[in-house]
Amino acid sequence: MHRPTPEQRVQKNSETGCWEWMGALNAYGYGVFNLDKRYWYAHRYFYVQAKGEIPAGFDRDHLCRNRKCCNPEHLEAVDRRTNLLRGDTVTASNAAKDACPRGHAYDTTNTIHRKTRLGGSARFCRQCRRERYVAEKMGMYQEWLRGEFKPDMAEKAAV
Repeated sequence: MHRPTPEQRVQKNSETGCWEWMGALNAYGYGVFNLDKRYWYAHRYFYVQAKGEIPAGFDRDHLCRNRKCCNPEHLEAVDRRTNLLRGDTVTASNAAKDACPRGHAYDTTNTIHRKTRLGGSARFCRQCRRERYVAEKMGMYQEWLRGEFKPDMAEKAAV
């Protein structure tokens, strides 16, 4: 039985320029196939055919945001962080936030940056840390969690 070649499994969209993969998709919506006993992602196969091997440590970023697209001109080799920040991801969403959940600005004086256990980074609001500390010392941590504790409560209690 003859299987279609990868090139035969692509439908070119003249409006978007995308080469839509018409074969099997994995659980994440990327085209996949086997060729010569090797498992391929369709977009990776077409990128390698057109531009050569992808440098180690780099991802293929779909500039068109279409996971089924195999057009090498719509793919760019970028590092993982750049790829995540460009996409519709939690990482990108959090990076775009300019204030903490309580409304304090994420600026140079109010932001604490820490490394995580997995080697990533996280940021914390300095003002929230201060308010939480004061609330805990006053025995009002539950009020702080509910958003009912205000910094001026500490000043009133001290008087």
